[in-house]
Order: sequence, then C-alpha cells, then structure tokens
Amino acid sequence: MAPSTLDCTQRETTKRFLGLSRNNPYLVIQTFTKMHRIFYFLPFIGTFLPEVIGSPATITFDIKIGSTGKNSAQRHPIVRFGGPEDDVPITDDDADQWATVELDYATYRPSLYNSVDDYVVFQNVRYAAPPTGPRRFATPEPPEKIDGVQNGTTGHSCHSELPNWLTTKLNATGDFDKDVFLGRDTDGEDCLFLDVATPTNYNESEALPVLVWITGGGFSYGRKDADLYRPAGLFQRAYGANKTFVFVSINYRLGAFGFLAGTTFTAEGGQPNAGFYDQRFALQWVQKYISKFGGDPSKVTVMGESAGGASIIHHLVWQDNTTPFVRAIVQSPGFVPLPNSPAGLDLQDDDYEAFANAAGCSTNGDKLQLLTCLRNKDEKDLVKANQDIITNSPVGTFTFGPVVDGVAIQGLPVTLYAEGKANATVKVMAGSVKAEGIPFVPLKLYNPEEDHTDEELKNFIQTAMPLIDDAIAGDILRDYPKEDYEAGKSVYYYPVVSQQTRRIADLAGQGLIQCNVRHLSTIGYGNDTYNYLLRVLNNNALSNPLGLPAIHAADIPFTFWSGGALGDGINALKATNFQKYIMGFVIDGDPNSFSPTTNMVKYGENAQVMNVNGLDPMAIQVDIFAGDRCDVNWRDLWESYGTSLAGRRVRSGMGQILDGGSELRK
Repeated sequence: MAPSTLDCTQRETTKRFLGLSRNNPYLVIQTFTKMHRIFYFLPFIGTFLPEVIGSPATITFDIKIGSTGKNSAQRHPIVRFGGPEDDVPITDDDADQWATVELDYATYRPSLYNSVDDYVVFQNVRYAAPPTGPRRFATPEPPEKIDGVQNGTTGHSCHSELPNWLTTKLNATGDFDKDVFLGRDTDGEDCLFLDVATPTNYNESEALPVLVWITGGGFSYGRKDADLYRPAGLFQRAYGANKTFVFVSINYRLGAFGFLAGTTFTAEGGQPNAGFYDQRFALQWVQKYISKFGGDPSKVTVMGESAGGASIIHHLVWQDNTTPFVRAIVQSPGFVPLPNSPAGLDLQDDDYEAFANAAGCSTNGDKLQLLTCLRNKDEKDLVKANQDIITNSPVGTFTFGPVVDGVAIQGLPVTLYAEGKANATVKVMAGSVKAEGIPFVPLKLYNPEEDHTDEELKNFIQTAMPLIDDAIAGDILRDYPKEDYEAGKSVYYYPVVSQQTRRIADLAGQGLIQCNVRHLSTIGYGNDTYNYLLRVLNNNALSNPLGLPAIHAADIPFTFWSGGALGDGINALKATNFQKYIMGFVIDGDPNSFSPTTNMVKYGENAQVMNVNGLDPMAIQVDIFAGDRCDVNWRDLWESYGTSLAGRRVRSGMGQILDGGSELRK
C-alpha cells in the first residue's frame, strides 16, 4: 500500500567513538544503515574521536500522482533518515496494483517501491543481448524478444575485482568482506542491465528530465544497484522544489571483460573499450525507451564519479562528435590513458596476452587464435583470469582501462580538446575533492627517520604511468619539492602520514584526477563550466575537528545523501545544498534554480569554483589547481605520453627503457 502521511520526527542525538590505530595508516570509516555500509579510508590521528550527529526534522508537502503509481494523494519528506529498508519488494501478489511498461522486446513491471520517498524501481531491465560466447569482447547487440512480464529478478552485475593493494587498505580494521563489497552473489557475464527509478507522483502530461548514473571503480569493479547509489536523497531535493525526474543506473563490462585492447586483440575482431560501447548502448536505449517510463529523451544528464567521470570525458570526445545526452556532471575523473603509439600498443598487447595465458589460452606461435580460444572458454576460466590479473595490479593501478583505439577514441582527451573535438552542445558541471591522491599511493606513517626515498617515489610514478622513463619521472617529482610538504606547510596536510607520502599523494591526485577537471573546463569548454571543490572530509566540524582534506570518493555520500545513516557525520546543510546544485542542473540546466544558500558561477577566466568546505555558507574561491602544473607540465606530459619510448615497459614499473625522455617545462 502507499505510505500514509509521515509525522515530523526527530532523530535522537547520538554519539559514537571511533577507535583508531596508531599502527595502521588506513582507517575505514564505516557508515551503517540497517542493510549496508559505506567504506571510506582515511589516514587519521591515533586516538578516540567523538562524533555527534544532529537531528533535523522531517518536512512534508503534497504533489500529484502520475501514471506509474497508484492513484492516491501522497506527502513526501524533504529531509529524513532512512536506508535501503525503505525499498519494499513488490511481490507477484501485489503486481496488479502497478502499471507495467511495454517495450518492443519485453514487458517490465516495477520490482521495488520506496514507501517513504515514493518512487518505484524497475530493476534489471535488459538493454543489450548477453555478451557471451561469440558476443564476448564485441560491441553490444540489441536484446532479443523476452516473453512474459519481467519482475526484475533476472539480472546480474558485471564481474568485478579489486587489486590487492586496495583490498588491504579497505581491510585496515580486519572486517572487510570483499565478496559482499563487490556483490559477487549477483555477478555474471550476462550483465548488461539497467535500473529505472520513476516517481509515482507526477503530472503524466509532462515528460520528466532524466539522470543517468555511471558508476566508478577503476574500470574493474562497480555495479548499478549498490546501496551507496540509491537516488532517495535526489528525489527528496526534487520534491522540495515541487519537481521530479527519472533516475537510471547502468551496468557495463569491467576489467578484461570490458577493456581488453591491442593490435592482436583488434586484428581478430575484438572491440577495444567495449565497456564504453556498453555505456553508449545504454544511453541510446535511454533515448529510445525512456519516454515509456515518463522521461524526456531530450533532457538527459549523465553523471559519474572516478571511472564514471572518466567515462563521460571519453563520451564527450567520441569520434562522431555526438552525445546521447545534453548535460554532464563529471566528478573526480580518474584514469591513466593508453595511447595507440608503438609503446602504448605494446603494453596493450602484453596485458592481452597475460590475460589469455591466465585463462589457459596459449599463443603457440599464433596470437590470432587467442580471441577464438577466449570466446570458447568457460565463464569461470575468464573470471579467474580477470581476478588473477587485477588482484596483482601494482599499487595505485587496476591494469585495464581506456585506450586510444583510433576509431571511437582517436586521441587522448586533452589532445582532442585542443583540436576542438569536445562536444560543445553539452553543458558541463565538474568537480573534484582536495586530497584525491591519498587512496592510490603507498602510505607511510609520520616518522622523520623513516620515509619513502625519492627513488621509491620515482618507481611509483613509473608504475602508475608505465609509458614514461626514469628521466621524466624525476622531472615530475622535482616539480613537487619535498620541502613543500613539511608538517603544517602543505595544503595537503595529514598529520599522521609522512612528508613523502603527502608529496606523492598530491602529485598523483593532480596528475591523474584534478588536472583532468582543469583541462576539461579550460581547454575542452573554454571556461564555460560550473565547478566545485569538496575541501574538507565529512564537512562536520564535530567529526573532523582538524579539518582534514576530503579524499577521493568523498563527494559520493554528498551526492546520494538521504538524511544519513546513524553516525555518518555528513553536514546536512552542505549535503542538501550540494544536491540542490545537482538537481537544479539536471532538471533546469541551472545549478542555482533550487535556491541554494550560495549560487554557483561559471568557471570563467578567473577559475572560480564552489568551495564546499567546513563553514557555512559555501563560498566561491579561485581553483587551487589553476596554474602551470596542470596547464603546462601535466598537459605536456599527457600530450606526449608514450611517444618517446623505443623499448617496452612492463606493469611493474621496473622494466628497462632504451632511450631517454624530454624534460617537463618548468
């Protein structure tokens, strides 16, 4: 049954203490609801920290019911506390109370009803045929006809894996369950499904704006229906402005299943960047079918974080200069591009052959038989090979990811921007967090007598960026002088980690993520973007009295905040304002249309960004990543990446280079 009017409630103020270890630089901050928890890892002070959570009230108002729901008046919460337990399964016995959606190949009914935020979810809508057998490692194909009403119980997430270095960090407290985190109980090769969440209360005569979420995860893990990505909070913000929208979340092939590449792979008919083709196929599905769910295909916004944000960047420079969306929200886009230079193709071929060998496919002198062998292998053999390769990825890397394939992606994004090949018709909002690099680098605790050496840092740089030589690695490191990261001096200050850790983390964060945002805004879109910077971890002065910088993925709980799990430490005013920017942009193309406390402005020549910090109200500031490091040094590096190498590099970063490299301009 539909929910009755909600009473205004207050959550009891709660205090919890986090036990933090002096011996381990990784703290996993566990944010609980009844059915899930979110993981953040953070170097922190070895002590006990009280965290006090506030208690805002629930507010309600009336709006109309639309065609996908039941015909009864509702009231909706604007601010509330809840979790996945609000998503109530719709049983077959209750199915006749809900409208079905008929596509030309299948009929779907909703499978979940959010009894508080009043939306339904059509789970596991197939958008492509199973990418199995001869369809493995190929472009996606349309789904075949499916008989009967689909209830959302058939569907999988794509096979995922974590590198050992990341598993170690997430398991800092000793109770991390990788299988649960990855959702392995639902993994499968037949995984090209999406979820559609539609409000039950809307004016059905008006087609609704659409938001498509592309999950991140280093191109090696992630799934559309992770509890972390529930759209409840976004629906709350939309309801608060008497508006609403349709939410779509997609799966795409990951790891070796989605990102094999190389000359041998392509010669036998393999599709490089297959995961990107999946995403694009899903976006084209949205264009064709979303009107059946109440959405407007002319008002589609894509949003993604990390690998999801990097994916959007590649769609913006797709070779035909068309995009199946009109707006994009790019959050912390992280990737190491692989060019189609000789050195880049060598590395792609090495990764392909290593995967094939791990799956039991030997070259036997004929590399062109590898793909045929892989397409005939049992799924479990490919899963094991994918796990073997990714788990052994060097620190900070995931092995598989985007490549310049010479067809859809004809160059590195920063080069294509300079050639005017970013789709100028798309409106862009982009942002990052202050301390992006912390999760991806080898950490040492603060000890003046024991720290990383410069040689160790150069080795890490060459591991993360395998197509540079020792000379260029040294140039990059010198651009981040060690003395800048002494205690108290650096904007990247974490008191518990070493000086050299701060140094390499700042370098990695800028080079692999933050400069991507800068390049997108300046070179790609001529400063005509909206930008933000999330500065402070958790943004709650009580839970973060030292004002420690926010680390990679810290903007996700702000993006999807729905009132918070008990003890999440999220500043409610910051979260609601952050979501107002998102929903204003999605629904109206204007991040300020939902009346946030501080208006965003265009990035402009003065590099203005919304500073999401620990103080109220939020304020405009100059982008701290504007300057020669991004505009000259990292741009020059990526534009020439992999073009000066005469010999092969290997993933370990310890291979020999046969020629030297040019210096970065200072």
